[in-house]
Formats: sequence, C-alpha cells, structure tokens
Amino acid sequence: MYNSNSNILLFVISAFLIFFAGLRWKTGIDFYTYLNAYNSVKSGMPSQTEPTFVILSKLVPSLSIVFFIYAFLSIYLLNIYIKRETTIIWMVMLLFYACIFLRFDMGIIRQGLAMSICLYSLTFIQEDKNYKFLLCIFIASLVHLSALLFLIVIVVKNKVIPAIWLMIIPLFSVIVGFTKFWMLFLSILEKIPVEQLQKYISHANNGLYIDKNISISDYRILVFLFLFILGRNYIAKSNFGKYNLYLNIYFIGTCIFYLFRPFVTLSDRGSYYFCSVEIFILPMLFMNLKSKWIKFLMMCMIIAYTLNYIKYYATVDYEIVNWMNANYVPYKWIFGN
Repeated sequence: MYNSNSNILLFVISAFLIFFAGLRWKTGIDFYTYLNAYNSVKSGMPSQTEPTFVILSKLVPSLSIVFFIYAFLSIYLLNIYIKRETTIIWMVMLLFYACIFLRFDMGIIRQGLAMSICLYSLTFIQEDKNYKFLLCIFIASLVHLSALLFLIVIVVKNKVIPAIWLMIIPLFSVIVGFTKFWMLFLSILEKIPVEQLQKYISHANNGLYIDKNISISDYRILVFLFLFILGRNYIAKSNFGKYNLYLNIYFIGTCIFYLFRPFVTLSDRGSYYFCSVEIFILPMLFMNLKSKWIKFLMMCMIIAYTLNYIKYYATVDYEIVNWMNANYVPYKWIFGN
C-alpha cells in the first residue's frame, strides 16, 4: 500500500507542519489560554488542565517547547496510522491540514494530540486487540479527558448498521437538538432532590444555548453522512470492513453533533473525535470511483472544501471572538515578532 515517494512526501509535509505549529507564538486559537495555564503551573498555582500538560509545563523552560512536543507527538502518531491506511498522501494531508491541524494542532493542542491518539487506536480496533485500544484511550484521556467519548467505538466496530437507521437516527437527533427538548428535560431533572445532580444541572443550564439557525457546517455533516452511506455500496469487498468502521464512527459523531447542539462545546468538540475520520473516508471513496470524470469532479470538490476551511481560519478575527485567542494571520513565531 505504501511506496518510497509517498514516504518522502509524508515526511516533508509532516516536518513542515511540526515546525509550523511548534514554533508559533501569539498565533492560533487558545494561545493565551495556554500561556496563562503554563504560567500558572510555573508559579505553583493549582491547575484544572490534564496531568500531561501540567507535568510537561513543570519540566520544560518554555511554552514553545510544550507546543513543539504536542505538535511532534500528534503528527508523528498520525503519520504511523496514515502509512497503514492510504496511498493518497496529498489528499489525506490536505484534509488534515484544513479540517484538523489549523484548529487543533495550531490551537486546541491538548485535544489535537488526544484525537491523534484516538485515530492511532483504530489500528487495534481493526486487529481486534481491544485491550490495546482501551489503553490508548486511557492515555488519550490523560491528555484531554473528553477522549473517553471515543470508547463508544468499541460497541459499533463490527456492526453493519442498516442504511435506514443510519439516516433516521441522525434526523431524530436534529429534531431534538434544534427544539426545546433539553430545556424541558433539565427542568424535569431539577425536581429530583439530589445535591450533586443539581450542581451538574446548574452547570448544564449555564452552558445551554438554543440556536434555531442552521449553519453551512451543520448541513455539511449531515450531507457527508448521507454521501458516506451511499458510498458504502461502491466500496470493494476487501475494504468494506474498514470503510464500514469509519462510517459507524462518523455516524456517532453526527448524532453527537446534532443531539447535543445546545451544549456547544460537547456538540462541536465532542463530535470532532468521530467526524475526523472524514480525512480517510473521502480518499477511500475517491479510490473506489471508476469514472475518471467523477474522480476529477470529486477531487475539485475536496480541494474547494479544504480551501474554504483555510480561508475561514485566515480571515476570521479570533481576537474579537475571544480575547484568549490569537489570529492565524499574520503568522508569528518565536524568532520574530
């Protein structure tokens, strides 16, 4: 599945991305969040971040080194998995750069590394080595606790879910997520006189956000799911098991995204662990297409899709969105401004 040219291309792209993310300064989502967290650890103040970040911050003399280590580990693990999974390096890495790298490895670095560990853990799911998969998820949870969500994969790994259910359940999730269901549900729970439960409900209510507007991103996930469901019929038998696994994972991500839509952090970042497999599903579909013209059309659509993501990160003023963020453009690094 792999050749020397692919190996060279993957190495060059990965090396560039590691240095690009690892040497940045005052660039990317959550930059000031991590700067404050790092300074807090150094000053001996208690930290609410996961132990890996705290231990690493205590050991190294600069936040830049923390960034570099996270970027190296994240992209290195992804490299190992990519070598096993695909030969279309340019497409996988383009999708990775636009859909994952800019937001996570150049921003929310703890979840970025946790996601890479989760993707790497799929090696053991495919080999039926459940204990190694569980170990990977445990390690990922030490990087970012939300990685525990990925444990759901072990339940659906060998399931061939009928297409009708793959469509009906997400549509039901859309109905629940864009109505006042959660407000009604939480109001019922509030009547249960359990102190700890009431604390959780209070926290949930504070983060509850009902938005009846459906963005392009909302449509994209559902459209992609339906496309991937149709694509299952055209996948070669030799790749069916792997494709079906990815489809089930993306299906879970779609349900999480819509079902918990009022809880923005859970909906958005929680679903990313699962929806990130799109960087492997799209190349698999591309490889299994017979018509050269349809292949060309799909390639153009993927390029346009990724360029739209890149344009978004390059043009949004993140410093206005949240003062803890830093913009991506102009890029700043440790040796410059």
